[in-house]
Amino acid sequence: MLGKDFGYGSRTSRRTCRTVFLILLILLPLQSLVATTHAEDSGYVNAVLDVKVMNQFILAGRANNLSIAIVNKGPDAVSLVWVTLSIPSPLALMGKDDKWFFQVIAPGRNITIEAIVFAPEGSLGSTYSVSLDLSYTVAGSSETETRVISLPVHGFVDPWLSGVTFSPSPAVINQSLAVSSTITNEGSGTAKALSISIVSEPPFIATEASSLFIGDVSSGTSVAFSVTCNVENAKVGTYPLKFIINYEDDTNTWGSKVVELNVTVVKGAATTPGTGGQTRPVTGLPIVEMLVIGLVGLGAGVALTIILYRRRLLKVPEISKKGS
Repeated sequence: MLGKDFGYGSRTSRRTCRTVFLILLILLPLQSLVATTHAEDSGYVNAVLDVKVMNQFILAGRANNLSIAIVNKGPDAVSLVWVTLSIPSPLALMGKDDKWFFQVIAPGRNITIEAIVFAPEGSLGSTYSVSLDLSYTVAGSSETETRVISLPVHGFVDPWLSGVTFSPSPAVINQSLAVSSTITNEGSGTAKALSISIVSEPPFIATEASSLFIGDVSSGTSVAFSVTCNVENAKVGTYPLKFIINYEDDTNTWGSKVVELNVTVVKGAATTPGTGGQTRPVTGLPIVEMLVIGLVGLGAGVALTIILYRRRLLKVPEISKKGS
């Protein structure tokens, strides 16, 4: 019995040890993983200064305003603050300021540094790490930190119109007006889902044919288009015709641009009722041609009068001779 009990107890102990060993094998890595994760995430948990970037990306081919706020989230004032900004190539920091000094940052208050960063077009699509070195004194202790800011470079959209033509030109009251042009994206990024529409403002009235969806227009690409509108009754003169161009850039942000063109509006020819209830224009001549015709007619009348007068003078002596 003792042998059997001892054997049974031995097997039970071995099973228990194996179970405990397996549990330890599972728990120890998890404990290590939790500790490691906590250490990695707590890099700036106890930091006194908090860094916030106002604009988290920059645009290729442009000089970009970079605003960085440094907030004192601690209970004590932070003094003698030195801030140094390091920009990697090919980005360039415009101006001489790459280092700033602040006497003190009160608790709960913040300071802001302003920098201008130029990104060449070749940097489009890349992400760069900007270093922000902080040196300060808090509660009598000198501290030094380095923060890394990631700046992705995106493209911008800049649509322009060229080669604009109007038909008819000038525009005629109570008729339709066709506008043909070419739109060019002079920005560094692709204009996605680009569309153009005529803004309905008197005397120009937008119709279904006043809007056109063009689609994606890459950088440096030109697309020809044509839209129409109606010209309502108005005084003769020059009026602004507005176009609105809508697009989405590569940051998935919608943008728009308004383009204004001056259009001369005139009255059309007078009309008289025609057959079948239709109207037909009354024929007329331009003012210059009418003046020329009038002058020619006047000259012909004067010449004819002179000829008749001279003939009368020549006939008077003949009559007097016959009478004598």
